[in-house]
Amino acid sequence: MALGTFTENERIKKMSEKIREIIDTNEFLATLFNTMDCAIFIVDENVRVQNVNKTFEALFQKSEKEVYNELCGNALGCIFPVRAKQQCGETINCSICQLRKNLVECLTEKSGPLSTIIAREFFINNEVVPKYFHITTKYFEYNDLKLVLVMVFDISEVEIQRKHLKSLNDLKNQFLGIAAHDLRNPISEIMSASSLLLDYADKINDEEKVKLLDMIQRSSNFMLNLVNNLLDISKIEAGKLELEKTEENYLVFLEDNLSLNRIIAKEKDINIETDYTEDIPPLQFDKTKITQVLNNLLNNAIKFSDEGSVITVKVEADQNFVTTKVIDQGPGIPESDQTKLFTEFQKGSVKAPKGERGTGLGLAIAKKIVEKHDGKIGVKSKVGKGSTFYFSLPI
Repeated sequence: MALGTFTENERIKKMSEKIREIIDTNEFLATLFNTMDCAIFIVDENVRVQNVNKTFEALFQKSEKEVYNELCGNALGCIFPVRAKQQCGETINCSICQLRKNLVECLTEKSGPLSTIIAREFFINNEVVPKYFHITTKYFEYNDLKLVLVMVFDISEVEIQRKHLKSLNDLKNQFLGIAAHDLRNPISEIMSASSLLLDYADKINDEEKVKLLDMIQRSSNFMLNLVNNLLDISKIEAGKLELEKTEENYLVFLEDNLSLNRIIAKEKDINIETDYTEDIPPLQFDKTKITQVLNNLLNNAIKFSDEGSVITVKVEADQNFVTTKVIDQGPGIPESDQTKLFTEFQKGSVKAPKGERGTGLGLAIAKKIVEKHDGKIGVKSKVGKGSTFYFSLPI
């Protein structure tokens, strides 16, 4: 048995030496081979790498000596055999690897060129690197040797840009759809209310006029909030969210913001209380952006709270973070809704007591602002027990 293994290894070694001798005899083709922009390698009938060009060495950060006689996947640093600590062709993923399928087909059918695009992680310089490759394989024979020429085009940057552009295009279409849908109702309300005021001004009493004007104002505010949120989220998605951090006394900042929200809460006979100690350290944050986060959480709490209830704003500090909690006595949020609350255009199933509308963008914007500060945001809630929305800023 050992003798048979030795003979097979010797046969592979002699075949490899013969291939190298053929390649080395043609200096011009070797030079051309090494100056091509795409990574090129040649595998034998055992799918072992016999030769690579300089672009291959640069792309995979491996010398020709390191990959010589290695099975294809091992030579490339494919994540499947490396993580499984197995040989290429032995892992459970190898059976669905399109590159390996193409290599085997080229060798068995003496065919090609065959092309495929693979998206996969590779170990390059001991780091896991996601890559998109366009790979072409072509069978050829030389001096009775069965070989496959493999050309690897690294399209990672192009593919990443393509996906980014697609996501932006999808977001744009989503914006247009949401804007068209959510603006239709308030525009209709404004048109109806203004038409009544214009056509029947002398027949409508003062109380009804105030109601119609209130409808116009609420609908206008909703549309303004929607447009502002759409602009904010588009700026964030385009990577243009910039912070202007300053060091602030967080409790002074908090009280300044609560004063305005208390006025809004009073309209529903809701009290906003605070719970904190005076030892909260100063923080570095963007006042405008965190005001937006705080107002969003407070507005939601007011919106979903019944008249006469209490909202508590609690501030806690540990060694790493200052956490602000907005605790309401509202109807609570089903667990199935909680996971999607911080996603764009997602609205929960719980309705506000007075039918107030939301854009489905406020919490998504708040999440991105807090995460840009290297903080965390979340919610804890049980149906019938109220909700606690919180965000943490690093000390």
